[in-house]
Amino acid sequence: MPSKVTFERFLWFHHQVRKGWHPNAVTLAERFEIAVKTAIQICKEAVEKVPGNHK
Repeated sequence: MPSKVTFERFLWFHHQVRKGWHPNAVTLAERFEIAVKTAIQICKEAVEKVPGNHK
């Protein structure tokens, strides 16, 4: 089950994309005060969960 923090990050990212912005791992790290390395891992995990993504 996703945590409240995970959901908050998702909503923030979703709103950014809807506004036409394309946040990256550095932006995510700055916004949520986490390490860039952690943000990169979060992004990788999110991409792996996209339906139809065959890695």
